[in-house]
Amino acid sequence: MATTRPRAINHRIENIMLRQWHQAAYVTNGIASTTAPAAAIAKVTLFPGQLNGWHCDRSKILIMKILIPASLAICGLIGCTSTAVNPSSLALAVADATQEEAASYKSAYVDLNGDGKDDAVVLLSGNNWCGSGGCTMLVFKNVSTGYALVSRSTVTREPVRVSSSVSHGWKDLIVSTKGVGDALMRFDGSAYPGNPSVERAATPEQVGLARIIIE
Repeated sequence: MATTRPRAINHRIENIMLRQWHQAAYVTNGIASTTAPAAAIAKVTLFPGQLNGWHCDRSKILIMKILIPASLAICGLIGCTSTAVNPSSLALAVADATQEEAASYKSAYVDLNGDGKDDAVVLLSGNNWCGSGGCTMLVFKNVSTGYALVSRSTVTREPVRVSSSVSHGWKDLIVSTKGVGDALMRFDGSAYPGNPSVERAATPEQVGLARIIIE
């Protein structure tokens, strides 16, 4: 898979074109269809309070959490093509992790664990997730059914960087945080640290070699 610079995406107002369900299934207004044409494109519009063009309450989040994995399973059985990055699935994962219908956030896609699939780093915004020290950062693993929450870290500020150094199979992250500056976030085998402000500062060399993924 070709490597590209991860894109930071502001999900407050954005139109996303998904080529996820070729020849097998696609989602339009929350309904999965098995009669999509070969080049079907599902357009997903993410506005505050809406997902895929409809009001996004918890019951509909649950329905979409069932529909999207089901359509992906059909693709897996008959071999249809899908992309590695799925913003719609990430939106559902964020909604599940935050228990909010339309949390505002920025995200970046980058392969953190070397499995060839782009994982997701999310920096939440808004009063529920931010304070004087920073905001909550979520890290998700790219799995067959979408994105699985790996860790959540408080008091995180931009920029968020990814390092080439690896701890327990996952790339180190460097985040800005109050009191430390650029904190080095090392994976401990199960998660990234929950509080960057108690981690040691990254060296200037480590910061210089890391790539900014959210700014």
